[in-house]
Amino acid sequence: MAILAAGLTDGSGAALQYVSPDLRAWTFDGVLSSRVSTPTDAVWTGSIWECPQFFRLKDHWVLLVSVWDKDELYHVAGAVGDYDGHTFTPRSWQRITYGNCAYAMTSFEDRDGRRCVMSWLREEPRNNPELTVRASAHSLVSELTIDDTGVLTLLPHRNFEALTRYTPLTRDAKEASRFRVGANPVDIVVGPNSAGHVLLTEHDDVRLDLVVDPEAGVARLRRADYPTETLPGISGALRVVVDADIVEIYSSGSYGAYRISPALNPAATEVTCTGNVTVRAVAVDTIDSADARALLSGALPGPREGSQPIDTTRAGS
Repeated sequence: MAILAAGLTDGSGAALQYVSPDLRAWTFDGVLSSRVSTPTDAVWTGSIWECPQFFRLKDHWVLLVSVWDKDELYHVAGAVGDYDGHTFTPRSWQRITYGNCAYAMTSFEDRDGRRCVMSWLREEPRNNPELTVRASAHSLVSELTIDDTGVLTLLPHRNFEALTRYTPLTRDAKEASRFRVGANPVDIVVGPNSAGHVLLTEHDDVRLDLVVDPEAGVARLRRADYPTETLPGISGALRVVVDADIVEIYSSGSYGAYRISPALNPAATEVTCTGNVTVRAVAVDTIDSADARALLSGALPGPREGSQPIDTTRAGS
C-alpha cells in the first residue's frame, strides 16, 4: 500500500491509496480519507494534505498530514480512527505541531518497534534567501505515543540520552541564575506543572524569552525579529532543547518548533532562569566505528566510560 498527498475539487484535503502486487505496478484504490475544513474549525486541515503518514499504533490507526493551503505551509495535524482495508474513518483530529517551523513529518519504527517521527524544520520566513546558510534542518527524533483517550504525544526519543553527555548546572530556585553555555546545545527542563522564566541571550541581546504559565496551560515565546508565539495545551514537565537557531519544546500535551535569531558570537550565549528550572549543556558523543557496528547489531552503547563533561562555566547570578 502507498499513500499519496492530494487535494480534491471541493476544496478538501485528501490522502489517496494505491496498491501493488509487486511494488512495481501500482493501481489506484480510492480515497483513503478526505476532509473539508475551514480556519474556524477546532483543528484546521487545509486544502491539500502533504506528506501523509498512515500506520497502526496500538489498537488505533493514525493518519498524519502536513497542512497546505493557497501555496502556504502550516502545521502537522493528526487523526485517530478506524480502517476497514479501504477507507480510513477518523474519530478525532488534533494539531500535532505548533509554530511555523515543523513540517513534512515522516514516521518510522525504531529497531525496538517504537513508533517514531521527525520533521523538516523550515526557515522563518519561508523562502528568505538570507537564511539559506541554515536551510533544511531536521528535528530531533521523537517517540509518538497514544493514550487511552486517543490523544497523540511527542517526546524526545529515549536514545537521545544514550548518545549525549550533560553538564548539570546548579541554580537557585529563589533568585535568577545565569549560566554561560556558549555554542553548546542546551537542554532545559521546567518542573511538572511549574511556572518558569527562561532567557537566552547573547551579550545583552535577548534571543529567546520563554515564560511558562501552568495555570493558563501555555508557554509564551518572545523572539527577537520574529512574532510572539503561544504554545497551548502544556501539562506536566516542559522540556526545551535549543540548538543554534532552533528551539523545540515538548510537553505531554503539545509540541512546538521555532526558529530564533542566529548568534553572531555563539561563545557569548547565556541562559538566565527563575523557577523550578534545570539547565544542562549538551555535547553529542562522536560515534566511532566500534559504536557504529554496535548500533547496527542492535547493541546501543550508553555514554562511554570516562567521557569528560564539556567545559561550561557559570557566568554569575
